[in-house]
Amino acid sequence: MPKTKTAKNKPVDILSIKKQPNLYQIKYRLKKGSEGIYFGDSKTRDLTQWQYGIVESYSKEAEKAWKKNKSLIVKDAVSPQSYILDPFHFEVVAIEISWNPESEYEKFVQDEFLKAAKKNNEAKGLVGKLITMGVADGCAYYVVTGETKCKVTVEWRGFGGDRYFDQMLGMGCKVDKTMIEHLIERKMNLK
Repeated sequence: MPKTKTAKNKPVDILSIKKQPNLYQIKYRLKKGSEGIYFGDSKTRDLTQWQYGIVESYSKEAEKAWKKNKSLIVKDAVSPQSYILDPFHFEVVAIEISWNPESEYEKFVQDEFLKAAKKNNEAKGLVGKLITMGVADGCAYYVVTGETKCKVTVEWRGFGGDRYFDQMLGMGCKVDKTMIEHLIERKMNLK
């Protein structure tokens, strides 16, 4: 069996690039000296550590962000969050696209999936439950993040390689509690 070549990750000096770069999977972190800036949910994430995401390259918003100050719009690798990366405060490393499950990016996503699966197994109520919905030739993944008497809040997770989402649930929403209970019960019956 032929050996798979290891993908080489390359630092990207955004400030030296004239044209908007054609990037996809990246990892990013705050540059030294930028630790005091506010960034999205930075209160719960250590941005001095590598974070992973997908660069949005083809939207009008991405074009505007690039033209304004060479910023990149990055979709988080796992959550439905998007961020604008300012090249003055972040270092960016392009990750070579690979279908190898051992690639750095895929390992990160898999580790996050395993954390969610563990929370799913430990969940006493609905919060923390992992839900999968069949979409096209794969699955869309969701996590229950909130629960009231009649409703639950679900949030999309990018655990599948194709990053599918369900048309009804989108990137997350509040839905009737009974619907999610039925999905979870059906999943339990299939085991």
